[in-house]
Amino acid sequence: MINTKNLKHRLMAAKFAVWDLHLYIVTHPEDCEAKQMMREYKEKYMALLSEYECRFGAITSKDDENCTWTTVPFPWVNGSDC
Repeated sequence: MINTKNLKHRLMAAKFAVWDLHLYIVTHPEDCEAKQMMREYKEKYMALLSEYECRFGAITSKDDENCTWTTVPFPWVNGSDC
């Protein structure tokens, strides 16, 4: 069973791998194998992000027509003008 914690953990791991490979490629631009691995991890990250957002909602505040948080009052809004 996939829960939010498990999926977030996998998402963060994929994002870390992309960033780590990016840093490696900066110092080793001729390493084609590392570039291919980075592309694969980017695809994995995007797939995990899409799965997370489909199951649990947006993980960032990016514009998304499926997000409902922009249409409801924020918790601190109590009807006053202050």
